[in-house]
Amino acid sequence: MPIHRYIIIAFILVLSQDNALSQNNQTEEIEEVIVIGSRLSDKNINNLLPATYIDSETIDLLGIDSGDELLRSIIQQGTNKFNDAGNAIAGVNSARGDIGAYNLRNLGTGNTLVLLNGRRMINSPGFQSESVGGSFIPVNSVNTNTLPIGGIERLEILRDGASAIYGADAVAGVVNTVLDRDYEGFSVSAKYSEFENFARSDNRFIFKYGSEVNGGRGHLTLFYSLYDRDPIRASEDERMGVSDWRNFPEISGTKWDSTRFRRDSTNSPYGQFDVIPNVSNYEFFNLYNLTDSAGEFEIFPAGDTKCKVKLSDDSCIASDTATKRYNMNSERWIYSKLKRDNLSISFDYDLNENLSFFSDFLYYKSDTTQNNSPSAAFSTSRIIVPANNYWNPFGPRTFPDGTNNPNRIAYDISGQDISQSIPDEGLPILIDWYRYVDIGPREVNVEKDTYRILFGLKGEFRNWNWETAVFSSKANTDDITSNRLSNTLVERALALSSPNAYNPFNGGGNYINYISTGKDGTPNKDSAIESAIIDVYRKGERELNSVDFKIINNSIFSLRSGKVSFAGGLEFRSDKFEDDRDPRLDGTIKYTDKDGDTFPFVSDVMNSSPTPDNSGKRDVFSVYTEFLVPLVSEEMNISLIRSLNLQIAGRYEDFSDIGSKSVPKIAIGWEVTKDLFIRGSLSKGFRVPNLIQINESIVSRQLSRDDAYLCLQQIRSQGQIDDCDYSIQRVAQGSKKLKPENSTNTSIGLIYNPSFVKNLNFSLDWWEIEKEDTIGLFGENNLILSDLILRLNSNDINNCSNVKFNENVIRESIDPSEAESFLNVGLCPVGAITRVEDFYRNLDTRIISGFDLGIDYNFSSRIGFFNISVNATKIDKFIQKAGPDVSELLEAQQQGLIPSEFSIQGFSDLLKKDGSPEIQANLKLLWQLNNWGAGLFLKHTGDFVQTRVRAKDGEYWTIDEYNKVSGYLDYTINRNSNQTRLRFGINNIFDERAPLSSDIFGYYFDLHDNLGRYYYFDIKYDF
Repeated sequence: MPIHRYIIIAFILVLSQDNALSQNNQTEEIEEVIVIGSRLSDKNINNLLPATYIDSETIDLLGIDSGDELLRSIIQQGTNKFNDAGNAIAGVNSARGDIGAYNLRNLGTGNTLVLLNGRRMINSPGFQSESVGGSFIPVNSVNTNTLPIGGIERLEILRDGASAIYGADAVAGVVNTVLDRDYEGFSVSAKYSEFENFARSDNRFIFKYGSEVNGGRGHLTLFYSLYDRDPIRASEDERMGVSDWRNFPEISGTKWDSTRFRRDSTNSPYGQFDVIPNVSNYEFFNLYNLTDSAGEFEIFPAGDTKCKVKLSDDSCIASDTATKRYNMNSERWIYSKLKRDNLSISFDYDLNENLSFFSDFLYYKSDTTQNNSPSAAFSTSRIIVPANNYWNPFGPRTFPDGTNNPNRIAYDISGQDISQSIPDEGLPILIDWYRYVDIGPREVNVEKDTYRILFGLKGEFRNWNWETAVFSSKANTDDITSNRLSNTLVERALALSSPNAYNPFNGGGNYINYISTGKDGTPNKDSAIESAIIDVYRKGERELNSVDFKIINNSIFSLRSGKVSFAGGLEFRSDKFEDDRDPRLDGTIKYTDKDGDTFPFVSDVMNSSPTPDNSGKRDVFSVYTEFLVPLVSEEMNISLIRSLNLQIAGRYEDFSDIGSKSVPKIAIGWEVTKDLFIRGSLSKGFRVPNLIQINESIVSRQLSRDDAYLCLQQIRSQGQIDDCDYSIQRVAQGSKKLKPENSTNTSIGLIYNPSFVKNLNFSLDWWEIEKEDTIGLFGENNLILSDLILRLNSNDINNCSNVKFNENVIRESIDPSEAESFLNVGLCPVGAITRVEDFYRNLDTRIISGFDLGIDYNFSSRIGFFNISVNATKIDKFIQKAGPDVSELLEAQQQGLIPSEFSIQGFSDLLKKDGSPEIQANLKLLWQLNNWGAGLFLKHTGDFVQTRVRAKDGEYWTIDEYNKVSGYLDYTINRNSNQTRLRFGINNIFDERAPLSSDIFGYYFDLHDNLGRYYYFDIKYDF
């Protein structure tokens, strides 16, 4: 019989028991027990499950202002792909604004269940891309910053799978935020922070009020906070403000001195252009070398030795050599300007002795502003400058209105007349590499708001406790980017034969000023391209509604060893989302490029991939049961078994879009002695495909990837990889055939509280999660490598027409002038990759295991009260097993067919790679003496390698360990019944900066911050 039938039958049998059983037991008042991972309120389950509790005092002591900061203090948290620095480089297709995401155990966003007062929280409307398998897939999460930090009573983190208790997605663990609903009094606090390395200051204000109502029958708690911060510009820091780190001491002159540490762009105002017709018959190539054999030429600063033709006082034409690159970080903001409001209201009221009403209201609002780099066209959608463009140096002798063309090339640098080398009608020009720096940076403004309203009743009947509640929650995001460009309107601006035409040939002005500021000193915005500037929006909405009913009986029946506890419940929830894209993104306004490509492969927004509007809905019905069975009690006097308790749970969930799922859990707690407790658990869990993964239609994304075949050509011809990564299009599709990811969670641990050392607590837990059918993509890198293998195995330069290739890797025709470079090294010529096609699928098994250590000790002495705690987690295994396709790639690399410089993405060993350190730990030391208090905190993040950077010998670049020490000193003034606390704190006392990596800002921002030292002053007044 399926497990869900057992669960339902058990639930019904319990509810239908003869009332005599209840009447034979005296009604007991069920004691409230703080526990996560169980629906029971039985104190015997307290130590049964591995959990971490962070109370409001600890949150306050850490100086935390935001949910994402709180998350970073949890050592089990992995990378956070939803972060501010990531937003700074993200396009409109990403989740942006004030947001953070939960990712316990680094198992992936979406594998952590997030609760508020024991019930699910709503996911943010936006989604982010996260690498699973060989590429990036859409994931979403509850927004960490919706949490009202100052209104939290405690944060509960279950470090174990709990799908049998809470349902889908509780694979890596559960985070439950419990709001403070019993606060009495009135308090206000204000905090000011100042950063040593940046021109940034933060301000926070908190108001909190709590009071009894109607003589103690009710209670009202209200909390409000306002957080306001300045932005951080990348240009404020010598490392983050550049995008080429090859001259840094760690890189220069070492084996790492390669283009992997160059993240600047070939797209700059000093553009590269291609004369479209074959130039072999034109004298400007044959006699004067204005272009190379492919018709390419570049704009250089005037006075450069490579100049062939002067265009203006600031610019000239040079034949294709090496482009003047653009510093992508010159105008980016790493941290946005932010204003955030959090409000929570709780109201409880006793209707009578056995019936109570409770309600919650939560509201969050944020407004962020952030700058990104100016737009540049994708290499797959290049724009043509018509021959009649007013500024085209290869333009006609006369324009259609009969006027002479003053900008047509006449003389070269030596003064020789070369105008006859260009046909009278002029030539069209392809914009190959160019960035529209003169219109300024893209300006991103994101407004978010979320509300949640809940009403419930709870009561007692005999020895049953019951509770029911209904809640509705909605989250909205309004993302608007200004200073964007329409491809269609840019083409119109380029098509003009008057001075109002856009001029892409005038360079960046004074080159020294351009290098220092990153700004184009020769803008032609007002008259030429203003009409092409657009705003682009994305509006997201998420709605979650739920109704539930649950019952608890701590004495459903008795055994010799004690009373058996029972909990059960029913829940119905409805989850839906809408994703509304700008008409120029969703295909309402279509653009067709020079190759005839249009929506859904090309959008009309320059530098943005097309995305259709999307929506989806899911209804879920669930039922669960849970028992706590005492197998042995202290009264039984069994040697080495003071007590033995067994937790058995199961849950059945039925989804309207993917079918049903049932999972069990069993956990055991063995109290060996009063000092020693041993626990273990075994459970099945599952994560369902998110609504985006199921409902997403064909979606194109522009990515920069290595062309392995081109890289191999460079290795054979030059001995090393020069520059073989470029922009390609990745096309992926959602699938309604996706099935849930299934997991098996195992844990064994102990708690030791030695009686000979008072107040010393020690815990050690081993855990393992084995997840099958992990949803991901095989990946464009791996598909490109499979294309390489097929081509090499069938390579025959005497008959290249028979070469085999991967049909999912689409290439353009090779330019005849470039074919020779391949033939010279024994390779059949290929054109550049334009598109790689993939789809979301259930991939292979992912396994992660490790240890959690906790030590807590407090004592009093003549010099004060001390508390010391250490928490550490060590991952000893993290692998994603390779399926047949990946195994073929790995075998080919072992045989030398795939050079060692290439990384096979997402499979095999993931430990200590790309944001997965082996060890994370923190240390807390607190001291209190009379009115004085102090604290010291250490956070350690271990080292790992970055697989993007690989030396010729196969070694990966190591991102060093990162240690931060923070502390505070405070003094409390007591006057009558009022209390004032003054606190001064320093975060990152030793001004440690994040280790160098080959990421966009020179540090690994998905895991580290790079803020350095900052100071804060906090004053709190309690009435």
